[in-house]
Amino acid sequence: MIFNSPAKYGIMSRFFHGFCAVSVIAALIFIEIKPYFPKGGDGRALMQYAHMQAGLFVLWLIAPRILWRSANSEPAVDPAQGRFIKAVANLTHYMLYALMLVLPILGVLTWQASGHTVDFFGITLPAIVGSGAEVKTLVKSTHEFLGNVMLYLVILHVLAALWHHFVVKDTTFIRMFGR
Repeated sequence: MIFNSPAKYGIMSRFFHGFCAVSVIAALIFIEIKPYFPKGGDGRALMQYAHMQAGLFVLWLIAPRILWRSANSEPAVDPAQGRFIKAVANLTHYMLYALMLVLPILGVLTWQASGHTVDFFGITLPAIVGSGAEVKTLVKSTHEFLGNVMLYLVILHVLAALWHHFVVKDTTFIRMFGR
């Protein structure tokens, strides 16, 4: 089933969720292990490149993902969630979507403000900002702060899914992954 059903997410929703999740987690892993490579070395440059490619892949997927989500009704959770849990879940999802949009853009701006071109799998992206220390400092610190927010939200999202599945025993997890 391509579209969402009343009880389960369809293949397209699961595709977008899976590829965005893998890309976000990959971007986080690459940037977290980058400091373990010597400055100026090939390994460090590879981690930076892989981090950027994963982030740009998320940016490439986010618009169709948001459009698909808005065009498909969300499957119901059984038993129904309370208002507070539903509000927290919605807020977390909106924040994740916003960060999947904003973080790659800030990353591009940071890299361009450092005087570099940005390539997405061999395609050079247009320059949005010229090089400059003040711009770089602002966007880099914002990108790093929001990247940490993303890390904690991803952890919260995974823990919440597991909590729903193993403790609450509702269909939150099953809607996306099945039994």
